[in-house]
Amino acid sequence: MAAKSTDLVVTLTGGSSNSNPNLSIGGDPSSYPVTGQLNNLFDNVAREEASVGSTSYRCIYIFNNNSVDTIYNLQLYTLNIANTISTIELGIRSEKEIQDVIITGVISNGYFTISYKPLGKTEIEYRNVNFDLNPVIWTENLQTALRSIESLENVTVNFNLGINNIQFKINFDGLDDKRSHDLFNIDKTNLIGAITASVTKSSIGSPINSIPTLLDVDTTIPYNVNFFETSNLTTISIGNLYPEEGFPLWIKRTVPPSSESVAGEGFKLKILGSPNPSTT
Repeated sequence: MAAKSTDLVVTLTGGSSNSNPNLSIGGDPSSYPVTGQLNNLFDNVAREEASVGSTSYRCIYIFNNNSVDTIYNLQLYTLNIANTISTIELGIRSEKEIQDVIITGVISNGYFTISYKPLGKTEIEYRNVNFDLNPVIWTENLQTALRSIESLENVTVNFNLGINNIQFKINFDGLDDKRSHDLFNIDKTNLIGAITASVTKSSIGSPINSIPTLLDVDTTIPYNVNFFETSNLTTISIGNLYPEEGFPLWIKRTVPPSSESVAGEGFKLKILGSPNPSTT
């Protein structure tokens, strides 16, 4: 059964117990959904606030609540309600994931095993990576092994040589980009001369599977978030949302100075996706 629109769940942020939209300004997801009622995200603009103008922020989570199926080509944009005075912009923090594999020792032969759970899958996959005295070939061996794992077809691997160590820098590109991944695991048992092997993240992918920083107040600018005015022609593209994955979405409301009071002002958030990977 393919993922359905009802599999999309939108919640507040601010921690699991937060039910106050005014406190939905980052942090862990809330167990409370964003409802379809008045003031469900932003509060009313007071007369004094409208007079001088203001900019405030909210953050929500969007989840694929299906445990099996993927939502493909997810895109977002807003529609303003008639007579809207405020400007609404959407924002995400977009970061590429980079993981560093560091192996120390004077290696003479053998292989190491790298393991990873592919996106949207439950089974861990294992690949053996043969050692080569030429670090370029050893790096190519690792890249080839990783690219044979589903959802890692676009990774690229570079290397840095140190004193009795090598660092492989694994870059997640293409459909693997802009999400936080599980760490790779390294088994060096069959790598002759290896002393230690470790995996760390030098860059954590975002927005998918990331946790946004909790703001102190709703007028603080979220760090490193790019905001855009969106429409059906200028959407924010998220990509594929695998089973039970989610991401934070920032919303910026700007009230210009000397604004008049408008009843029922607001916007609609449109979320588009497909149950079919071939549909665009």
